[in-house]
Amino acid sequence: MCPQQEPAARWSLARGGVRSRVAAMSRWIATAALAWAWGLGALIAPRAPAHAQGRYQPEGPARRAFEAAQAVRQQAETASKAGDKAAAEARYREALAGYREAVEADPDYVAAYAQAGLVAYRLEDHAAVLELLADGLARRPKNPDLMFWRGQHLLRAGRVAEGVGLLEQVAARHPDAWPEVFLALGNHYYRAQDFRAAEPSFAEYVRRNPDAVEVRAKLGNTY
Repeated sequence: MCPQQEPAARWSLARGGVRSRVAAMSRWIATAALAWAWGLGALIAPRAPAHAQGRYQPEGPARRAFEAAQAVRQQAETASKAGDKAAAEARYREALAGYREAVEADPDYVAAYAQAGLVAYRLEDHAAVLELLADGLARRPKNPDLMFWRGQHLLRAGRVAEGVGLLEQVAARHPDAWPEVFLALGNHYYRAQDFRAAEPSFAEYVRRNPDAVEVRAKLGNTY
């Protein structure tokens, strides 16, 4: 590498590192959201980012709207941890509007769809993003992030067959992108008292997370 190229190379690597850290944090927040909903927060630890958008990096209005929404969502997380539910809900809804704005500016912005799915899950407002996530999947039908979040929202909205179908696809095709899918499926089948179906999902989750004591206990109840 010639000396003139070194600064550009270092800048490129630095940008890549920042993106990786942002992706990892977003991934951890998504995982924590699921654990929080199921009362399993103590089992969650940050991990490497799952399937992301690859090299696709939106610019201009879409990027600005997304980054603004991310900042507002972080404020919502802070308010939620502090027990201020009203402030958290207000910030989450503001963030959701920001992610929608990002998608309107760039309909191929997968991360904006996925973050909208996360925020709506926090709000327990599943109907708010079903159509949005369907639009995203129409553009990226094999994207595991969109499949996972739409599956989760369909399940919670009572459209069980559709939701389980998408989540089972994620488990079969993208298990390393969303290992939490095994917890989602296991909990669904467990609540439905379909212990035969719950057992392999819990078993796979425990295999990947040996310290998941509460999930291991549920697994024991399926035998």
